[in-house]
Amino acid sequence: METEIVYSNGNMYKGNIGSDGLPNGLGVLSYENGDKYVGNFKNGKKEGIGVITYRNRNQYIGDFKNDEFSGQGTFYFRTLGDRFEGSYENGLANGAGKYFYQNGNRFEGNYSNGRRSGPGVFYFTNGARYVGNFENNNFNGPGKLYYPNGNILDSNFLNGLPDGLGILFSSFEKKYYEVIYANGLITRYTLIGGNSSNQP
Repeated sequence: METEIVYSNGNMYKGNIGSDGLPNGLGVLSYENGDKYVGNFKNGKKEGIGVITYRNRNQYIGDFKNDEFSGQGTFYFRTLGDRFEGSYENGLANGAGKYFYQNGNRFEGNYSNGRRSGPGVFYFTNGARYVGNFENNNFNGPGKLYYPNGNILDSNFLNGLPDGLGILFSSFEKKYYEVIYANGLITRYTLIGGNSSNQP
């Protein structure tokens, strides 16, 4: 049975309801603050396929469970021009996902509780890419950085920067260097099979 309900908080529901009077099936929930949900309900909660559009024009399209994003979905950050496609659990990105930036950069990899965590690949618009471990949304742990000029850095990363011991392949020279990094800067490098040198 389709009906219209106006709640004491100013929200309004229009759609199907169950025998208990709660939203059940297809319906539209318009929030007092300007947000709007169109989709499926079960026992008064958003469940199944739906679309929620926020007053700032951000939008989520995908699966819901128990009033939360849960399953597969796409979130459009209209204010930024970015979008996320992937798996959600309890309202947060969890599992495999892809994040597309307005400037052309993109991330493909694993998420945990809404943050990049575990294996992933970050592609830069200039042709560079990072392949390795992520924690707290950043390059953290072992990884490889492929530069547009063909150089390859195999190193540990800390908060997005090379840190500690790494191996750098020079595409131009066709040689390998052992390098020591501190806060992303080379403090020492050694041609493998050659002599130690200070920072160039």
